[in-house]
Amino acid sequence: MSHPGMYNLIFSSNDQLIKNKSIIVGPWIKIPLENRNEFIFLKTPLSNVTTRDNHYSITDSLYEVFLTELANILNCHHNEFFSLKFYRIIIGPWLRQFIDII
Repeated sequence: MSHPGMYNLIFSSNDQLIKNKSIIVGPWIKIPLENRNEFIFLKTPLSNVTTRDNHYSITDSLYEVFLTELANILNCHHNEFFSLKFYRIIIGPWLRQFIDII
């Protein structure tokens, strides 16, 4: 399907930003049913629930492996004996975000 012309790329559900000839990035942006034909909706690989659950399972496993490994490396490097719980609190949020992005 060809879509000639300029389009607005919409990331927000702010009504003032949504105009005709827009590309809607995610399902969180609510468009009235009567206007749905005037927009292009992007589909992401994670739109499918099963695929998204599989990806989460993989990233969750990676998180645990890397957290344990980083805790061991940092404890050895700094000659400390901090627990895995300590590292989960200190670097866990960063590591989770890093793995999810990659």
